[in-house]
Amino acid sequence: MPQKAAFREGRRIIQAWEADDDVWSEVRAASRSGDLVMPCCEVRATAKTSHLGFRFFAHRPVPDNTCLWADQSSEHERLKAAACRAAKEVGFDAQTEVIARDGSWRADCVIQDRAGNPVFVVEMRLSRARVDEIERRHANLRDHVPMVYWFLGPTTRGEIGRAPDRPVFKVPRDIAAAERFVADQVKLLLTRQSVWRQANEPVRRPVPFRLVCHWYECPKCNARFVHAPVAWLLRNEAQALQRPEGAWTADLPREAVAQALANYAVRTGRPTANLNRSSRVGTIFVCPTAGCHHVVNDSHIEPDMAHLWPGRDADGVVELAVPPRPDIPSSTTGCWDLPLPELRPWTEPAPDLPGWQRAEHAAREVMDHQDHEEQHDARDRQSYERWIRHRGIDAGARSSWADSDWDATKRAFGEARVRELRQTAAAVLGSEAAADAWLEQPEPAMGGMTPRTYAMARSDCLALAKPLLAALKTRREGPPVQA
Repeated sequence: MPQKAAFREGRRIIQAWEADDDVWSEVRAASRSGDLVMPCCEVRATAKTSHLGFRFFAHRPVPDNTCLWADQSSEHERLKAAACRAAKEVGFDAQTEVIARDGSWRADCVIQDRAGNPVFVVEMRLSRARVDEIERRHANLRDHVPMVYWFLGPTTRGEIGRAPDRPVFKVPRDIAAAERFVADQVKLLLTRQSVWRQANEPVRRPVPFRLVCHWYECPKCNARFVHAPVAWLLRNEAQALQRPEGAWTADLPREAVAQALANYAVRTGRPTANLNRSSRVGTIFVCPTAGCHHVVNDSHIEPDMAHLWPGRDADGVVELAVPPRPDIPSSTTGCWDLPLPELRPWTEPAPDLPGWQRAEHAAREVMDHQDHEEQHDARDRQSYERWIRHRGIDAGARSSWADSDWDATKRAFGEARVRELRQTAAAVLGSEAAADAWLEQPEPAMGGMTPRTYAMARSDCLALAKPLLAALKTRREGPPVQA
């Protein structure tokens, strides 16, 4: 279904995809009179319109090897027309079925600027073309044009590598969706909204880092020393566009962390935790006191707090893989995509000691709250174990039951505590309705939780609730009457 024909007189070229109704009427008249020919071989052409409204030219039969035009499917022709129309819409010229004078090359579409200079060639391959065929055709076309834009069918086997002179995309199966896809991609390329991105391949570079520290008191020997659970990686000093980030020191190479601890001790004169490597848990910190060997396994400092660390001296250097751009994923090959925004080098803010102190205080409170919750959970579990032993269940069943049904048992204990608390509240307040209302009211003494929620989580709910209920009853009864 060719898209190009010419008038016999004057050799004016007509492209079916851009002909309006008036031009198409003129073409139909020339076709009926025999004044319309194919530009490839001078054979008489016939102007036609498919039942879907697609305009094209019919090629009359010619002897073998006398015409350079090759038969193509209707889908192929529709995609060529879509690419050319898209180029015209953004201010470029386009031609279909371009053939060299000597027949050395031919292209589906040639996109040109207003001065007639070729910008790129569009090639469609909807059939199962082999990779070596596409490579050979691409090399042939690149001798004459600066770029070849490839649109491949969904059944094309093999991966065609993209390059700065070779955008490659696969079109959808649905022909209407494929037309929209081709038009959008051509417009993006011509308006420079689709550009070639170089590979964002990481390069190993030396990255300095700071130790984020706090004082730690050994619970075993009472020695005080500096613990450094987090490091602030100054990736911006290895690559200007990168941003620093926090990391656990245990995840860094042991030799680099050990050297950084030694440098910190020399610079500040403070004792630091020793660094050991365990085959079971990896890198660990231990108390520096001889013979103590206490493992430092808890800290309130997290990597997301490292940016507030007021210290400004680098303590060590670690070699890391750093990509050129931090805002896109690492890759070893380039791609055609939207242009990237310009990035500015990271500027380090001034030290914020009050901000660090606030963050450290909040982190300590969170850790203390978690420790308190774990202690309550451990006491509840011990009570549960004693209850199982009291019931006389054998050891094997006790272990299995304790492990598999612990959550369900905690829920059952919580519901039992709620019932007991409701009975106590009803006895103090005088009615079950008053008790139910009190159970749903938040209590500041219970951490802002309702008594019902607190009873589901804590075993000390009854001891805490009795003075609250007594105070509530006193407020309801009012002050005593004076004689």
